[in-house]
Amino acid sequence: MIKLYISSPVLTSPLDITRKLAMSNIEFQVYENYSSICTKKQSAIEKGYYIKFFDLQQREFKNKVWNKLAKDLKLRCAHVISDDYKGCILNWPGVFTTSKCTLSKKRKRTN
Repeated sequence: MIKLYISSPVLTSPLDITRKLAMSNIEFQVYENYSSICTKKQSAIEKGYYIKFFDLQQREFKNKVWNKLAKDLKLRCAHVISDDYKGCILNWPGVFTTSKCTLSKKRKRTN
């Protein structure tokens, strides 16, 4: 399962997000959520969305999900949780960046 947390400067709803991804032939659920964002100077409440993807392969995520949502919702970043990664989506090895694992690099060369 892949879990995605996003917030958008574009006014949207869980139904709008569902409609944007419905034609991608993937199973998912969209939830509206609110987060407390704290910095040294101030705190704020941020409206966002939590999306759970079922049986979606990591290699399909960028084309089937991110490229569609990022364009329409003007997303610059997001938080993702997958089986092998948790953090900023743009640092996701094998999906957005090349893996820094030396073992992975060695395997690629020998195959």
